[in-house]
Amino acid sequence: MHHIAENLHYYRKSNRYLQSEIAERLGITLGQMKSYEGGKAIPPVDILIRMADMMQITLDELVRQQLSAGTPVAKNTRKEEALSTRISALENSMDHLNKIVNKVLSGYPKSQNIKQRNAVQ
Repeated sequence: MHHIAENLHYYRKSNRYLQSEIAERLGITLGQMKSYEGGKAIPPVDILIRMADMMQITLDELVRQQLSAGTPVAKNTRKEEALSTRISALENSMDHLNKIVNKVLSGYPKSQNIKQRNAVQ
């Protein structure tokens, strides 16, 4: 039970939530939230699931993984991972579009001014 409270505290802080914010969003009292984080009570499963969703972690990360001061924790949340995937897809699309544009432009003759400038250089 103790590591659930520690994990809850760690993930709440890393997501910059106040106990009162979580309590309000989950529809529980601040006292309940404090008792969960203080290790005096274990949240019901439905509350644990909603907490994990709020903090963008898996339920396993919240209840099973025992964090300690020396344990490195992956900093990427699910949202960050999804954004990273989307950014990679956009970069690939941009590369593809650049190739198409370059291919199309290579078929057009250069203007006379560009030819003259190149001849001078």
